[in-house]
Amino acid sequence: AGATQAGTTDDDNTWIGNLAGNVATGSASGGNVAVGSNAALAATTAIDSVFIGFNAGAATVTGNSNVFVGSDAGLVAAGATDDENTFVGQGAGIAANGASEGRNTFIGASAGVANTTGDLNVCLGYNTGITNATGNDNVYIGNNLTGSSSSVSNEFVIGHDIAGDGEETIKIGNATDDIQVDWGEDATWAHSSDERMKDVRGDSELGLDFINMLTPINYSKKPANQWPVEWEVPADAKV
Repeated sequence: AGATQAGTTDDDNTWIGNLAGNVATGSASGGNVAVGSNAALAATTAIDSVFIGFNAGAATVTGNSNVFVGSDAGLVAAGATDDENTFVGQGAGIAANGASEGRNTFIGASAGVANTTGDLNVCLGYNTGITNATGNDNVYIGNNLTGSSSSVSNEFVIGHDIAGDGEETIKIGNATDDIQVDWGEDATWAHSSDERMKDVRGDSELGLDFINMLTPINYSKKPANQWPVEWEVPADAKV
């Protein structure tokens, strides 16, 4: 453990386990903790990071302020710019490597399993964020949740065994039933509807008189600089 640490600038590190921090040498301030066989195995100049578990952050070289807990968590995160990630669980963030910012939070076995260079994503639960490799600012909460593409951004999915609906959408549900909204367009919630799901009981009692009472309108969204000031929305906000 820490076999090559020079000690001149690489201070306040804790290495426990076979080959933990084995090549650490010369970080600006150290402050790392590696516990487990091969934990932080390749870390030469990492700073203020925590690696706990077999192969946790094994390929990390220069990453800063990362937390990798669990077997193979953050396994290949080299970390030149991929900092401030939190990966907790067996295989969490296992493929993450080289994001321009990092700052991903993956908690659960195989959480964020497909992420390679995506930034600022949140995956909470077993096998969340499946297929999303390079997208940013996504949120997946539940289990067995799939991104709508490998590069989608700003997609929110909550539930289990469902896939997202694309950029600027929220989807909540399970494999048989869900609701969705596209906040970038009409911002109207939609529900899955199929005759095969329904026990049809006959014609509705609401007839033409009810239809004639409806008063549909046309509208367009005002620019943000015309919204009430108490909403505290920036005047240049994208709407």
